Amino acid sequence: MSPTDQGKKEIVFRGIAASPGIVSGPVHIFEKHTPVIKEKSLEADALDPEIQRLRSAVERSRKELAKIYEFAKQKLGDHQAKIFEAQLMILEDLVLFDAITKRILAEQKNAEYIVHDEIEKYRKVMVAATDEYTR
Repeated sequence: MSPTDQGKKEIVFRGIAASPGIVSGPVHIFEKHTPVIKEKSLEADALDPEIQRLRSAVERSRKELAKIYEFAKQKLGDHQAKIFEAQLMILEDLVLFDAITKRILAEQKNAEYIVHDEIEKYRKVMVAATDEYTR
C-alpha cells in the first residue's frame, strides 16, 4: 500500500452496467437532487441585462447541446440521441422563452428563478397527464 492509499477504504457499488465488460478508472458518483434556485428581486435597470444574460446562456447551451446531440447520433445512433434532440427543442421553444421574458419584466425576478418555475409548470403537467403520448 502506498502512502497515498493509507486511510482509504474500499467501497463497492452495485448497479446496472451501461455496457458489457470490465473497466478500471476514476468513478463519478451521480446523486439526484433538486437544485436550490434562489429568488432574487431585480431593480428596473437590471432587467434588460438579465434578459440578455438569459439569451446568452440559452445560446451557449444550445451550441453545446447541438455538439452533444451530433456526437450521440454518431456514437449511439439516432434513437438514443433523441433525448438530446428533445432538450434542444426546449431551448428553441419561442413560446416558453417569451413567457419567461415577460415574467422577468413583470415580476422583476432573476432568470434562474423564472426559468425553473416555468419548467416546473411543464413538468407538473406532464406528470399529471393520463395519456401515453403526453407522458
